Amino acid sequence: MRRRGDPIQAAGLRRRLSHGITFSARYEQIDAAIAAGMDLERWVGNKYDRRLMADVVAWHRLHGMIEAHLDDARARDYEKQSARRKGRR
Repeated sequence: MRRRGDPIQAAGLRRRLSHGITFSARYEQIDAAIAAGMDLERWVGNKYDRRLMADVVAWHRLHGMIEAHLDDARARDYEKQSARRKGRR
């Protein structure tokens, strides 16, 4: 996954929301399982293949990065449009 040719993990965000929220790895795993539509009882009981579980968590993290980069791009676009509108007045 890339943004402007750079790996998304290395591509910087211009605007990063400082929310101060922290959470445990267990929460992240459960959140990833729910987002992927996995059976939570099987997940918590470690009934899925570990590689699959790792892939689901990795997908969930990547999905979050993509959303952050999309939000950043939207904010930049909004700023550009706003600046153009102000210049026309």
